[in-house]
Amino acid sequence: MAETKGLVHKAVALSGNTTGAIDKNYSSSLGKFILKEAGLKPSEMNKLQEMPWLGYIALANRAAAKYNEQNGGNGMMRGAFGPVGDGFHVPMDIFYSDAQAPSSKVPMLFCTTTCEFSISRDNAELEKIDRKQLVEWVNKLKGGNGEGIVAAYEKAFPDKKPIERLGLIMSARDKVIATANAKATQAAPVYLAWFGWNPPLFDGRMRAFHCLDICFWLKNTDLMLTHTGGGKRPRDLSIKMTDALLSFMRTGNPSCASLPEWPEYTAEKGATMMLNDECKVVYDPDREARKSLSE
Repeated sequence: MAETKGLVHKAVALSGNTTGAIDKNYSSSLGKFILKEAGLKPSEMNKLQEMPWLGYIALANRAAAKYNEQNGGNGMMRGAFGPVGDGFHVPMDIFYSDAQAPSSKVPMLFCTTTCEFSISRDNAELEKIDRKQLVEWVNKLKGGNGEGIVAAYEKAFPDKKPIERLGLIMSARDKVIATANAKATQAAPVYLAWFGWNPPLFDGRMRAFHCLDICFWLKNTDLMLTHTGGGKRPRDLSIKMTDALLSFMRTGNPSCASLPEWPEYTAEKGATMMLNDECKVVYDPDREARKSLSE
C-alpha cells in the first residue's frame, strides 16, 4: 500500500498468504449480483447496511455461491470476499513485484503451522486411517492425484503416520512459500519459520493447528490454556520465539541467543526455522512434495 511508506519498518505475516488481491472487476460484478439477489437497485445499496449482520452474511454467501457457479470463482483462498486490487490502495499486479514499492525496504518474517486443521481432533477414530483411506481423503480434498500426492509426502516425511501426512498436505505452506519467493525478489531480507509444536490436549490430536503459533510469539501460552495446556513446555518455546521476534523488530534479523543461527530465506535454498521443543534450521524439506499438489 503506497500510503504505508515510512510507517512500517518490519513485518511479520502469520498463517496463509497470497501473492495477489481479488480482481476489481470480479469484485464489482459480485457486488452487483448481491444487490440483485437482495432485490435492490444500486441506489438502494444503503439498505444492505441496515440489514442484521447475520442476515447479510447469509445473503452475500448465497449470492457469491450462485455467482461463482455461473461465472467461475476468483481462485482466492478466502473465497469471494477480501482485499481488492484497485491499483491505488492495493496493487493489481503480483505483490512485491515493484522494486520501488514501500515494501521493498521492509524485512519480512513468514510463519505457518504444519497442520492448520486436524480432522481427528474431535474424532479419535480418524487417527487410525490407513494409506488407502489417506489417498481417498486427498482425492476428495485436492480433486484427484491422491496416489501421487501421498507417495510424495511419504518420501518427504517417512516417519509420519497417514493422519499426520494429511495435516501436512492440508497446510497452507505452498501459498506461504510462493509469497516468500515473491518477497525475496526485493532488496529487504526474508525469514521463514515453520511451527510444528503439538499440544498435549485431546491426546495430542490437535497438532500444530491454524493460529496456534500466535500466543507463542507474544508469550501468552499460559493465558491460552485451550491452545497449549499451559506450563513449562510451551513456555520454553515461547521464550525462544519471543526473543526472535524482538530481535527481528529491532534489527530486521530474528537470530538470537536462544535459537540456532537463523539464515536468510532464499528461493534456492529455502532456509526454514523449525519451531518445536527442539528448534533447528532445515532447508525446504517438502519442496518435492509440494510440487505434487499442482500436478
